[in-house]
Amino acid sequence: MKSQKIAAFIAAGMMFGNICASAQFPVSAVTAQKTVQNSAPPVVAAAETTSFVSVTTTTAAKQTTTAAKSTTTAKQTTTAPKTTTTTDKQTTTITTAASTTAEAIGTTTVMQSSYQLETAVNEAGDGVIIKGIDGAVENLVLPDTIDGLPVVGIGSMAFFGKDTLTAVTIPESVAVIGSNAFNGCTGLTEIKLPKNLTAIEDSAFSGCSGLTAVTIPESVTSIGSQVFSSCEALKNIVIPETVTEIGSAAFRDTPWLQALQQKNPLVIVNDILIDGTTTQGEVTVPDGVTAIGGMAFSGNKLVTGVKIPAGVRTIGENAFSSCPELKSVSNPDGVESIGYQAFSMSGALTQITLPDSVTEIGGSAFMGCDMLEEVRLPKTLTVIGNSVFTNCMEMKSIEIPDSVKTIDVRAFAACSLLEKVVIPEGTETIGFGAFMMCSNLTDLTIPESVKSIGPTAFSGCPKLTIHGYAGSSAETYAEQYGLTFEAIEQGDLIKGDVNGDNVVDVEDAQLTLNAYVKIMAKKDHGLTERKKKAADVNGDETISVDDAQYILNYYVKNRLAGSNVTWDQILK
Repeated sequence: MKSQKIAAFIAAGMMFGNICASAQFPVSAVTAQKTVQNSAPPVVAAAETTSFVSVTTTTAAKQTTTAAKSTTTAKQTTTAPKTTTTTDKQTTTITTAASTTAEAIGTTTVMQSSYQLETAVNEAGDGVIIKGIDGAVENLVLPDTIDGLPVVGIGSMAFFGKDTLTAVTIPESVAVIGSNAFNGCTGLTEIKLPKNLTAIEDSAFSGCSGLTAVTIPESVTSIGSQVFSSCEALKNIVIPETVTEIGSAAFRDTPWLQALQQKNPLVIVNDILIDGTTTQGEVTVPDGVTAIGGMAFSGNKLVTGVKIPAGVRTIGENAFSSCPELKSVSNPDGVESIGYQAFSMSGALTQITLPDSVTEIGGSAFMGCDMLEEVRLPKTLTVIGNSVFTNCMEMKSIEIPDSVKTIDVRAFAACSLLEKVVIPEGTETIGFGAFMMCSNLTDLTIPESVKSIGPTAFSGCPKLTIHGYAGSSAETYAEQYGLTFEAIEQGDLIKGDVNGDNVVDVEDAQLTLNAYVKIMAKKDHGLTERKKKAADVNGDETISVDDAQYILNYYVKNRLAGSNVTWDQILK
């Protein structure tokens, strides 16, 4: 009886030890506890946010001991693996044990592999994301389903730096491999990407120095930045035509890329120029290319000029950054976006013309181009972005298009030779530090449309005089920060000249009509007081469709028909 109590006590202690060693305690507790014994695949408890799957695999290694002058052979018996699943506080512990008796009398050595998967249900509630792993494992086979839901993604940093991993089997249901998911898995030599995969995010396999080959499935459309960078043994890569986006330096420092560079220094994949870092002198990009990839020429010390063909729509981030001898880049009509830091730190660049097709210029695009003197901005541009022209120290003037609504933070900071700037009517925001440290800036005209000016927008501009209308935000700002302010003479208001260009034309009629439509929709009409007075041509103190029609009639008779008709005649 006593021995039975001791055995029961030991068994209970072992069970308690196993639970303590493997259980996790997430934020949201589950009170119910149950034990299920079967041979089904691992499952995880339903969770509000994050749950954990603990996996312990135990195998018995055979050891044979031979006694002198005698050998005893035991009958081999195999015990079928048993899986025990315990659910407690969103934690599922799975223990798999298999043992075989030794062939000879001796001691059995047990080798154990234990790890724990951190998981979370996705926002849609129809799939599980693998978020991380705790423990060492070599050949990792991820489950197809967890708690009845398919595994649909591998999260960012999930297996970051797990250098014990040598092979990973990913379920076919996975659609996204997150950023840095396998970054630094130096022992990884084998990976099969699932057939339903659509996106491989930034640096997902960066630094996997043991990886030798990868086949990207046809389901993939997007490859992020530096996905396979520094994979020093990666010689074979298969990229399907379905891939339409390839991020910056996705394959940099791989034997695969180096082999292509030896064939042609302009490496083009699926009409995307992904690398030109080994080119030199004047370079002509061939017809058919639709995008200059991120970091395509970055750091090239020998390229002096690049001719971009019609058909290119995007210039990626850092595409021409840190090219010290680059003096010219042709940007044909059709280019729509210039990426973040696209030309930054390219000190030999003296002038740049951006076609009107460009609608977006990324932050810091020309930062540190200290020889850049002339810039022609597109007439369609609405935002001059964060730090776009910071430290362009040779820039003496800039014409800001009428389309610009926002001059973002530090847009022209440290442009030390910039002297005079006229901000057009229609601009609404001047950001933090936009013109700070422009030490030679003497004249800045700010229109009534500007309603927001950020702190230190003009700090470090000792010679500056701000010109604006009395009572405007510009005057208020100048008084607040102790800056010199000069009021613009109001002069005689030109009736019908809504945009303030001293001409009454169809654009003025359109602005008036737009304001009327906004008023009818109970929205802000968007006109300054001066514009409102100019638009109210019939003097009834309201803006109406009649005003728009009068302005249009005035334009047609005086400008198109060549008549000399007065406003009194128009308003009869």
